Amino acid sequence: MEPKEITLGGDTFKVSPVTLNDLIAVEQQKIDQQSMTGIRYLLYLSLRKHHPAITPETVGELVTMQNIAEITEVLVGSLSELDEGATPKGKVRRRLKTA
Repeated sequence: MEPKEITLGGDTFKVSPVTLNDLIAVEQQKIDQQSMTGIRYLLYLSLRKHHPAITPETVGELVTMQNIAEITEVLVGSLSELDEGATPKGKVRRRLKTA
């Protein structure tokens, strides 16, 4: 999945797909992914791949009640690739063999 462009605070940002590592990072911070803090942190992780200077606090300032639905839609859409059976474009899915 390619990054999606989203306008926040009048600027255009590239939002990378949420990866398993991103979800683990949220989990390690003991943040509920469905909370406002979780949404902010997932968006931060997705934005920092193309915008390394961004901070979670800056992300929080960019998210408003007017754009939170669009942001959530972009994040949830990228999570669909992590659902069972989904594979990133061009990747071969390998199953773990049990002994």
